[in-house]
Formats: sequence, structure tokens, C-alpha cells
Amino acid sequence: MFEFDFIEWLSSQMAEHPDVVLGVGDDAAILMASGDLQVLTTDLLLEGVHFELGSATCEQIGRKALAVSLSDVAAMGAIPTVAVLNFAFPKTLAFAAAQAIFQGSLQLAREFKVAIVGGDTNRWNQGLVVGSTVLGRMQHSGWRLSGAQPGDLLLVSGSLGGSLLGKHLDFAPRCDLAAALAPFIGIHAATDISDSLTIDLAEICRQSQVGVCLEAARIPVAPAAHLRAEQTGKPALEHALFDGEDFELLLAVEPQVAGRMLAEPRLAGQLTPIGFFDGSEKLVLRRPDGSEEPLPIRGYEH
Repeated sequence: MFEFDFIEWLSSQMAEHPDVVLGVGDDAAILMASGDLQVLTTDLLLEGVHFELGSATCEQIGRKALAVSLSDVAAMGAIPTVAVLNFAFPKTLAFAAAQAIFQGSLQLAREFKVAIVGGDTNRWNQGLVVGSTVLGRMQHSGWRLSGAQPGDLLLVSGSLGGSLLGKHLDFAPRCDLAAALAPFIGIHAATDISDSLTIDLAEICRQSQVGVCLEAARIPVAPAAHLRAEQTGKPALEHALFDGEDFELLLAVEPQVAGRMLAEPRLAGQLTPIGFFDGSEKLVLRRPDGSEEPLPIRGYEH
């Protein structure tokens, strides 16, 4: 009765939401459609790959499962509205632990006013698997990987590197920042940094058929990257470039628009210019002394 008891308990946790006509407990959810464009994303998190049950709490695992999808929605310039969660629980997992995993997702959903409207649960003899699917809406044509243009500035939110010291579990999806940026006309391309700064930047360049000059001195290196550097002996900059799972926004923005963004008081300190795009289709790293070298493309590939 694990599955039915769990679903019954899930239903008792849900609050009403204006976009939801029928939520958890039936064969499918019924949603209220609007005239806005919608985005849909899905993610799958695996024990031993994206988290370890021994080092992450159940709440952290559930939170991350939803957070990675919210980050994808933010990277499209959309507002998340509803989510579906799927669980493959190990048969050895206690019922209370399953509840705690869901509570981690539910707490984040409440923070971003996202309705969890259903999903599926199973039990098996392998590790924990958690999947999330999120629907979002937007009132513009949507940000894409493929729109960067020569002359665009490269902006990044937050700071980078050292995510393994905790950020990979507790990061804040940049939904609020994306909502604040959405009215600006001139964001030509965007993504979130999941695999690494270099891997995700390279994908913007590949799909947009542009090159980029990444300025090492401008990259906001997180304090955690410096701590990781003490542990690994590698420069902190390498951790900022290659660690991944920062889940920060990476944007290609028309220069004049970028200037307005950086001058906007309510965005103060949230964005940093770290380079520019050109028509070369080459990816280069400019060192503080002005020398340039090919940008290595490394990170975490799932």
C-alpha cells in the first residue's frame, strides 16, 4: 500500500492554484490554459550521479529535483506555473523518507508559487530516482540558445565555481531574476549553467554560429571556488570555468540593453559582464595581461 498511501498523503499537502482545475489523485491533471506562450521542460535525477543519499538530506534531494527544472524555465525567460514529479523509491526507503523528499520539492514549489499537479511513484531494488516536469508561461517569444549575435555582451548572474561544497543542492533557481529581465528587448540568447560555464557557453556559440571572448579577470569567482582550490590545488578560476551545477543565467545581450540592465537599481549586483561575442566562431579566453588562448571546454557531462 506504499504507493496509494503516499498518493493520499500527497493530495493532503496540496493547496489550490488558479491554473489548476483538477490536481493530484486522478488519471491526469486538468489545467486552465491562457493565451501566453508556454514552455515545458523535464529532468531526471539519479542517486550516485546527481546526489548521494548518505551526504544529502531527503529534503535537499527533493528540492534539487524541482529546482533544476525551474532553472531551465528561468533560462527561457518564462515564469513556472505547474509541475509533475515522478519517484522511483528504493524498496528499502522508509515512508517517512519518501515524505521528506516530497516536502523538499513542495517547499520550493510554494516559494515560487508553482502548483504540483501529479506524477507517478514506483518502488524497485535499485537507487532513488526523482524526475520533474515543469510548465511555464511567458509573454514574449522566449529566450533561446541560438540567438547570440556578434557584438553582444556576455552577462552572467551570481558567482561561479565550487558548487560541490553545497550549492549543487541548495542553489536558488533564477526565476525572479528572469522575470525582472523578461521585459528588456535585446536578450538574444540565454541558458543556465548546469554542465559548466565553458560547456554551456560553447553550446550558445555552436547554435548561434558565433565566437566568444571570455575575459578571465571579469568572471565572478565564488568563495566556494577558492575553498575548492585549497582542496584540489587547482586555481579557483578553473573551478569557476569547469565545475558546473552553478545554475546561474548566462545571457547574450545587445550592448545598449546590457548597459540599461547593469544600471537598473533593482538588478544591482545580480549581473556581471564577462565577455563579448564576435563573428569568428572561435572560443578564446583572454587573460588579465591581455594574452589570449583557446578556451578549453570541460565540465560535467551526464
